[in-house]
Amino acid sequence: MSSNDYLGLGHTRIIPTQVQSSSRLVAGNDSLFKKLEKKLALHKRQESALAFPTGYMANLGIISILPQKDDLILSDELNHASIIDSCRLSRAKKQSTNTTTCKTWKKN
Repeated sequence: MSSNDYLGLGHTRIIPTQVQSSSRLVAGNDSLFKKLEKKLALHKRQESALAFPTGYMANLGIISILPQKDDLILSDELNHASIIDSCRLSRAKKQSTNTTTCKTWKKN
């Protein structure tokens, strides 16, 4: 067991069926994460899969690296903070838009 053991599984006499009780970020990789990702990849018929602990982390991990330097990200001004932060971290050009503008582009 490691830190962030909020459930107290590290101090119980009951033998838990899970291998770790804290996040991958704190405790490192675990065989159950690898099994989960392998099953997800098989289910989606993909070579591999990656499980993120939160939606925020998924957005940071994907949106910040996929756009290239000369790409343009059109981001709605009402997007979640994780999307806005991810866009800022990317090397792409960013343009904040509002929902009305996006609806106009969609019609054209």
